Amino acid sequence: MPTHRKAKSTQQGVTSIEYALLAALIALVIIGSVSVAGTGNGGLWGTWTSTVLQAIGGG
Repeated sequence: MPTHRKAKSTQQGVTSIEYALLAALIALVIIGSVSVAGTGNGGLWGTWTSTVLQAIGGG
């Protein structure tokens, strides 16, 4: 019976590692997408930020 418990515990550890790796991969994809979108939009975000700041009187 102890062998079964050890196998179950090992499987849970492997599953945890798989979830951690999956989360890290998703985070890398999100960071990469945001950085590409941030540099590839031709300054749209800067223009938008300036316009919003001027509209609220902060710029």
